Amino acid sequence: GVTLFTRRNARGVDLNRNYSHEWRQQTASGPAPFSEPETDAIRALAGTRSFGHSLSVHSGASNLGWVWNYTTDPTGEEALLGTLAQRYLDANAQPDFWITNGAAWYPSNGDTNDWSYGARGGHDYTLEVSLDKAPPEEELPQLRAWHVPSALGFLVDGRASGLAGRVQDGGGGGVEASITSSLGGQPLFADPETGAFQRPLAPGPQTITVAAPGYVSASLDVEIPEIASG
Repeated sequence: GVTLFTRRNARGVDLNRNYSHEWRQQTASGPAPFSEPETDAIRALAGTRSFGHSLSVHSGASNLGWVWNYTTDPTGEEALLGTLAQRYLDANAQPDFWITNGAAWYPSNGDTNDWSYGARGGHDYTLEVSLDKAPPEEELPQLRAWHVPSALGFLVDGRASGLAGRVQDGGGGGVEASITSSLGGQPLFADPETGAFQRPLAPGPQTITVAAPGYVSASLDVEIPEIASG
């Protein structure tokens, strides 16, 4: 893709249309979900680690967007997703930078954000850093100055907020359990190796349910504090 100056890989597939959640056959989507080694590698990585709050960095626009991208139907977590995006916007000085729900901007199928959230429960945002798809080298220092502090603050906000813990078996081994909030949203999956999990959640009282095949499910009433930085 880099050699040919295209977003498609060497087999002509747009990797950001090759993920399985709400995938559909379309131009450059590939013959099937995860048909490409690059997307399959991301799937394998996500199967070994729990990613609760992340950024997918793009160029060609100047905004930050959250799920869903395939539909404007609500996720149940719009307020939280929008609040975190607003914090990024407030910390960013790039002229005309803006935030949006992904599908409200334009709908797409089979992309990274929707798969991360739909299949694994992680909040993954698309960050568009430049109106130019290939900004000239001399503009990169300014783009970094605008976005590196904002992105680091955004990731810290996500890490410092919500719910964190571990799901372990009787011997202390990690369990890849689903963690679901009574307030809605997709379940997050704990790290298969360590059982660790962390994801921002809407503040307030809620019931968290932990479930895994072969184990008795458990529920816990919690009070999630307001989003905190640092």
